[in-house]
Amino acid sequence: MSETEVVISGIGGLFPQSQCVQDFGRDLLENKHLPTPTNRWKYDVNPVCGQTSFEHFDDVFYGINRRLAASTDPVSKLGYLRSFEAIVDAGLHPHHMRGAKVAVYAGTGIDEFEQMTMSSGFATRTEGYLVMGISKTMFPNRISYFFDFRGPSCAMDGSWASMHLQMELASKAIRDGSVDGALIVSANVNRFPNIPYQLKGLGLLSKDNLTRSFDEDASGSVPSDCSVAFFLQRADQAKRCYATVLASGIKFTGRASTVDITLPDPRGIQDFLQNLYTSHAVDPKRIAYLEADGSGHAIRDETELCAIDAALVKGSGREGALLVGSVKSNIGHTDSVSAMAGVCKAVVAMETGVIPASINYRRPNPRIPGLVDGRLRVVDSNTPLQLAADSVVAVNTLGVCNTVGHTVLRPNRRGPRTPQRPDEHLPRLITLSGRTEEGVREVAKKVQSMPFDTTYYRMVQDVFSANIRGYDYRTYVICPSEEVPHVERMEKRVVWFAYSGMGSQWAGMGSGLMGLPVFAETIERMHAVLVPKGLDLKAVITETGPEAFNNILKSFVGITACQIALTNVLKAVGVVPDFIVGHSVGELGCAYADGCLTEEQTILAAYARGVASTQAPLIKGMMAAIGLGHKDIRPRLPPSIDVACHNSATSCTLSGPAEDVKTFVKQLSDEGVFARAVNVSDIAYHSRYIQPAAPFLREQLEKVIPNPKRRSNKWVSTSVPEDQLESDLAKYCSAAYQTNNLLSPVLFEEALTYIPQQALVVEVAPHGLLQAILKRALPECKHIALTQRDHDDPLRFLLSAIGKTAVASCEPDVAKLYPDVEWPAPRGTGSLASLVTWQFDESSKIDTFQHVIEKVKSTHNSCL
Repeated sequence: MSETEVVISGIGGLFPQSQCVQDFGRDLLENKHLPTPTNRWKYDVNPVCGQTSFEHFDDVFYGINRRLAASTDPVSKLGYLRSFEAIVDAGLHPHHMRGAKVAVYAGTGIDEFEQMTMSSGFATRTEGYLVMGISKTMFPNRISYFFDFRGPSCAMDGSWASMHLQMELASKAIRDGSVDGALIVSANVNRFPNIPYQLKGLGLLSKDNLTRSFDEDASGSVPSDCSVAFFLQRADQAKRCYATVLASGIKFTGRASTVDITLPDPRGIQDFLQNLYTSHAVDPKRIAYLEADGSGHAIRDETELCAIDAALVKGSGREGALLVGSVKSNIGHTDSVSAMAGVCKAVVAMETGVIPASINYRRPNPRIPGLVDGRLRVVDSNTPLQLAADSVVAVNTLGVCNTVGHTVLRPNRRGPRTPQRPDEHLPRLITLSGRTEEGVREVAKKVQSMPFDTTYYRMVQDVFSANIRGYDYRTYVICPSEEVPHVERMEKRVVWFAYSGMGSQWAGMGSGLMGLPVFAETIERMHAVLVPKGLDLKAVITETGPEAFNNILKSFVGITACQIALTNVLKAVGVVPDFIVGHSVGELGCAYADGCLTEEQTILAAYARGVASTQAPLIKGMMAAIGLGHKDIRPRLPPSIDVACHNSATSCTLSGPAEDVKTFVKQLSDEGVFARAVNVSDIAYHSRYIQPAAPFLREQLEKVIPNPKRRSNKWVSTSVPEDQLESDLAKYCSAAYQTNNLLSPVLFEEALTYIPQQALVVEVAPHGLLQAILKRALPECKHIALTQRDHDDPLRFLLSAIGKTAVASCEPDVAKLYPDVEWPAPRGTGSLASLVTWQFDESSKIDTFQHVIEKVKSTHNSCL
């Protein structure tokens, strides 16, 4: 049985001048020097840090009250944010991780915040919050608590090489099955001059504010800010593979000097590296690139590269020089995050196929024979990463006190992402959410700006398919598109489906939707049911000629088929109604949505309704929509005309002999009353004149529905009066019920009284026939039509409608509309970490050095 493989599947990172790993990679490939001078303190140690947003924290999102947040170590706060980003970047919904067996390993270092606060009177005024806020164990424990992880949760200090210990423990725990995943997290912030002063005293601080890794003029490194989190998973459960962890370890290398513990032991490093590669059966010749510590300190650089040369290059049989580099030349020294920053650069190289240059390198340190002789070569310009099938990339880190850590990574075996052409027949709908309205708009723009990539879209959708607590603003995008997204603050709504009746049919009404697999597959199944009847359903819904719906049979079947297929689309994405209501033949759609009838029964019932209408001896009839309510029109009706439909207080439909209705329609029109004929193929439905069709219809329906099912409470009837709802006729979806539907007036106005204000009403029909009626009758409700007659892109209209349900209230899992994708995602798939939004305000700012000093002075004086 092969050993379980462990992969890095998600990364959250904040770097000097870079808000995420994607931006960081771009900056590295542009060879930028990222640390910049700041004014955090006014001392002779120049603060060169340059992190753009280290000062903010979203305490509300993490459920931390303001007093505790003010007393919490900024390092922990940054780690909390990056952890969430790493899980999102892995394509995982954060709340779906609740209760999961996930470990959290936090790398820590010297805590300047603890020193500044606990050693002053400030601690006496925090009411106990400071103990919780600065406790190192609370760093990982708070993360485990927030996500409700069930696994080890501990902090560790392995100096600047902490990550290798974190990686080793996480990998072992995942491989032996103790946990299913692990978060590795660390952060560093230079808010106070204390640490730079100490580095200066040790001779490790750069004299010219440049980190010159491996250069003969190296004088030390530049202190810098950084916060990074990795999410690790079993390879067979991961959607993304930035790299597979083949080996990782850390070791105290031995006593190299009797006077200076900070000097590393070259022999100890060499032995450690040789043992690590041998014990994990990794051939050093496979190293395509090694991201070294490169501290910019001449002696430490010499010691590191000489040990690497001896352990991994000499005698290995390698052809050509081993490529080495250091991200510290770009971002400076990031303390406990140093190794994680190195891994991030290695990931950039593996994902893009290009090793970013180590900048500030001019001439090799002459005391490093491997550089002088050409066995090692510093990557001083962007260089292609040459990867064979078995290639690996390594990351090496030296700790401050004679420790060394090393990790070996294998690139994602799935090759680089290949450009995709947008499928014109199947655009991609993606629902999104965020903490703020502005934030979610920016997220939408980012998604729209990405190259068309179905794997990326699927990962994004997996994250945002369900509501994320605190992400109250929602929107959607359809890719490819540059349409400005509509954003709303989500609120819980009762969901109603409204199924329209006659008049919603139109020529070609289904042709534009056949590109959607769920819709097309439904039509195919029903088409097969009707073929023995001599009816071509696919032709019915795709014909575009003017004679398409002159046959009432085609109208009934076409409307019902589209309603069934649209219901299946909504069901596929998880949009289900709390209540349903139908208008006329729309009650067949209700029967299907309620589970009373199967697909086959529903389409056969529509077919029977159509056959009964064409075979019965009926008068030439007509129906007309009128802009008056049934109560207002009834006193004026000619005796030969019936009120067929109570649509709303300001709308009804009349039915009767064609000439009589035609004359009355003209009369009303002349009076300025809205009156328009409805295409019903000369049949006066829902009136006394349809009675001759009843016996045949019931006979046929009893064959289709031999065992009627009870209607559920969510189906509000529009064919049985309220005072008869306890009758057997009303209780069951039977042949009798559906026959009564044909004969009786449509009590839609009465049914609308059950729909509460603020409800979401989704019209399920080939055309949003009821929109005007619904909006006038229910102005406070949210109304969405799934389709629109003669729209130039019916599929986009439908996808947009589904997106609107997400904005309004629902949680559609739109990934169900599309073919599955292959995991893991290919190299180069876009990062999702930048899609995380936060809600920062002035009250959540992390104090600067000057502010803390003022607080300490104030508190100290008050204590005196």
